[in-house]
Amino acid sequence: MAILKAQSYPTTLGKPPTTRSAFLNDCNVNRIDWTDGMKSLAKGVVTPGYGVKTTMPSNSAYGDGKVETSVWQDHIDFGFKLELFPAGAAGQSNVELRPYGNGARWMPAAIFNGCGFELHQSADYGSSLYVTQYALVFVSATSETYRFVGNTLNDGHNGAPFKGYRYADFSSQTYIDEIRSFGSSWLFQGIILNIKNGEGISFERSSVKLWNLKMYHKCVGSTSTDHRIFAPKLKSFAYRNEPYHSVNFS
Repeated sequence: MAILKAQSYPTTLGKPPTTRSAFLNDCNVNRIDWTDGMKSLAKGVVTPGYGVKTTMPSNSAYGDGKVETSVWQDHIDFGFKLELFPAGAAGQSNVELRPYGNGARWMPAAIFNGCGFELHQSADYGSSLYVTQYALVFVSATSETYRFVGNTLNDGHNGAPFKGYRYADFSSQTYIDEIRSFGSSWLFQGIILNIKNGEGISFERSSVKLWNLKMYHKCVGSTSTDHRIFAPKLKSFAYRNEPYHSVNFS
């Protein structure tokens, strides 16, 4: 009989830290990459029905942007990037990061316990790009029905350009509990960023980057350190409701 080896993980990984420095210290914990890869797609207006319910406007001003290798990597050279050059008219757009390649592991909402990711904005002049808010996307396991859970960054830079690093922590217990109440029939699909720039001419390129996405999970009733979980195998969107495991551990 062949001996199969598979990576296992703790049944709970706590919650995302509320500061970037603490988050970076937390990144040495082995976590599940819940998608094989991700692609970025421009999206129209989004009105979250959960979390922060502020409408996210979009005039699809910037195109899709690009995911360079992986949003799960913890280095700024990887992840999603959107550039604007030169700026002229004001714009605002939603860009969705969603599974690509070999699919996703489709985290059930019932075990979701928050997430965190890093951002970088390259410029702070009036017409440069900046992130105003974001939403997590959950999809039904049995139909193409979606739920959007809105949130804002807690750094005071949501309303104007800012040059430097930013950190998004989805750590509100109220919003986490709201997502967990969706149950196992709702699955994490991705993230939507609302990106904006003001009116003005500049001969400098501005950009927004996202990387180091980390998902936190918590399995009810399994708090012992002796308990472990296996990552579900990667599946395409069409097969997202199939059984979570097979002998072909990935």
